Amino acid sequence: MNIIDITKENKSEYLPSSEWLAEDIERGRFLALGAKEDGKPAGAVVWSIRKNSDDTGNRGELHQLDGSEAAMEALLDEYTARARIYDVRSTVMETSDKKMNDFLEEHGFFMDEDESATLCVEVGDFADNPGFKDVKIPESIVALEDVASIEFRYFIQKYSDKLCSDLLYEVESVPIERYEREISCVSLADEGIDAAFLVRDDGNGTLYPEILASLGDLAQKKLPYLLAFSISEVLRKYPADTKIMIRRSSKAVSALVKKILKGKKGETVYLGIRD
Repeated sequence: MNIIDITKENKSEYLPSSEWLAEDIERGRFLALGAKEDGKPAGAVVWSIRKNSDDTGNRGELHQLDGSEAAMEALLDEYTARARIYDVRSTVMETSDKKMNDFLEEHGFFMDEDESATLCVEVGDFADNPGFKDVKIPESIVALEDVASIEFRYFIQKYSDKLCSDLLYEVESVPIERYEREISCVSLADEGIDAAFLVRDDGNGTLYPEILASLGDLAQKKLPYLLAFSISEVLRKYPADTKIMIRRSSKAVSALVKKILKGKKGETVYLGIRD
């Protein structure tokens, strides 16, 4: 069993159906390894690393682990070795697959059932949301399509530390083309873009909100207008049954989602944690 790095050149061999994930690997947002057996791809593991809020090392999150059992064992061993280099103190993974639950448990993960951090809703869930009805959106809130690419790049570069302060990678290379430019939006101030809500359309009928960022106390007050603008455009452009995958990556995001989508719950999954 050979373990190799997944790169721009070989990503299609190991991640043929995950174009957006392959793009994030290429940009350095995620790290990935592939297993090759008898000259053929046998599995892959994809993960990201975040800083712990209390400065006690870092934590890893496995986003994908698949292949034969032998391949997954080899990939997990190599991940573990590389995680030490990044001072990873704990690793988490969630799965809805009982077999994967058993595999992780056999390899040192403490497993329990929990609500998924990813919430799947539909466009129609926002149609009668009282929080966004009759909201008067300021003229300073505009669609991403009305912003010059250079302005967007400057915003990303200038504020990359704030946008991803808990991640061990940079986001300066995020292309404007990554986001759906009619439903993504920004707030324009005298000094340029001071807030943004960026949404990705995966091309297969699913939307992924990725960045909701306010840069300063004044800009933070504009977040409801960004959300109202985007939701109105989504309702206009997409069918009611279009899926929206919301990643509740922090307590702040979870609180915001709970406020907007009262009563909505994520699916029950197996959550694994290993120190």
